[in-house]
Amino acid sequence: MRTFLNAKSLELHQTPLILHITRQNGGKIGRAVLRGGSLTWYTGNAQKGHRVRWADLGDLIQSSVPKRKKRKVRGK
Repeated sequence: MRTFLNAKSLELHQTPLILHITRQNGGKIGRAVLRGGSLTWYTGNAQKGHRVRWADLGDLIQSSVPKRKKRKVRGK
């Protein structure tokens, strides 16, 4: 699955900003609703979302990204 987002800056002139996330074949993954105080993620066609405060978003991203393994150097 490829994910693309090409934006130099996103300004919230009108809140909320809704990002619809779909697959290349048209299948719906979900939507992210951005507000001044939080981000809410709705999976598929869900009516209730999971709210994440901006302060907690950094911790959530860091915990879900695996750390890179050190590469073995041959010949040393």
